[in-house]
Amino acid sequence: MTLRNVLSRIVAPFAVLLALTLAPAAHAQGTTGVPGFNDLTISGMFSGSSSCTPLPPFAAGTFQPFEVSTAPNVPVTFLFTLSPNCVCNPCNIPFPNQSSCPVPPNASCPTTNQSLDLVLGCGIVAVTVVSDASGIAFINVLMPPPGFLFGSQAVALHPCATPPFPFLLTQSYAVRTV
Repeated sequence: MTLRNVLSRIVAPFAVLLALTLAPAAHAQGTTGVPGFNDLTISGMFSGSSSCTPLPPFAAGTFQPFEVSTAPNVPVTFLFTLSPNCVCNPCNIPFPNQSSCPVPPNASCPTTNQSLDLVLGCGIVAVTVVSDASGIAFINVLMPPPGFLFGSQAVALHPCATPPFPFLLTQSYAVRTV
C-alpha cells in the first residue's frame, strides 16, 4: 500500500465531513440506494429504498449489521445522529447531481440524486471502514436501550463520483429500538 493510499484513507473521512458541513442548506430531495453504488441496508433489509423509508423497530441489546453495497476497496463512512430530533429529513442538504453515477433522483426532488438526509445540528458520530473486494462495507451496531431513536446514513468515496464532492451518499434511516 502506498503512502498516498494510506493518507487518502485517513484524510478522506475528514474531508467528507467538512464537505457535508460546508454544503449549502436547502430542502426538497432524498437519496435512493443503488446496489454497487450507494445502497445502505440494515440487517439485509430495504435494499434500493429511498431515504426515510419506515423501518420496523430493532430489539435493544442486539447487534445489527449495517452494510453499504458500493465499489470494491473504497472508504465508506457510516454516520449516526444520537438525538431523536435529528434522525431523517429528506433533502436536508442537497448536493450537486452525480450524473456519471446511475443513482436516480428522488421523486420529490428531481434536480439531484445526492442529499444529506440527517440533521447536523445534533452532532454526528462517524465510523469509517473500507469496502471489501466484493464492494461491501460492514459494521455491527449494538442497538441501544428500548425506546431509543437515532439516524443513520453513509458516504462512499465511489469512483464514479466527481468533484467538487467526489462521494455518493446512501439513503438514510430513522432507527428505533424496543
